[in-house]
Amino acid sequence: MENKNFAFRAFLGSVLALILCFLMLIGTTFAWFTDSVSSDNNIITAGNLDIELYHTDKKATDEKVTETTKLFDDVDSDLWEPGAIAYEKFTIKNEGDLRLKYKMTLNAMNA
Repeated sequence: MENKNFAFRAFLGSVLALILCFLMLIGTTFAWFTDSVSSDNNIITAGNLDIELYHTDKKATDEKVTETTKLFDDVDSDLWEPGAIAYEKFTIKNEGDLRLKYKMTLNAMNA
């Protein structure tokens, strides 16, 4: 008799756990489809972001930098020694219609 009672309690607990899992599934699905978010301060804008890098050295003014542009060539490559100075002025121009906030770092290890 006690074994029958234990089996009935186990079955009842399993059914209740299954019902609870089903209700949680329905609740999360309902929340997924009915949730909404509003943002008053953010603005999403579509447009073109076209950034160009120009450089100015002692020889050229506002030359567009490409893969083949020689930078820091004021000093002959054989004369690079302590105290050698090469002048370059970089200008970043946004030629698109979106605003840009940037930080620039320069790694001249392979120059």
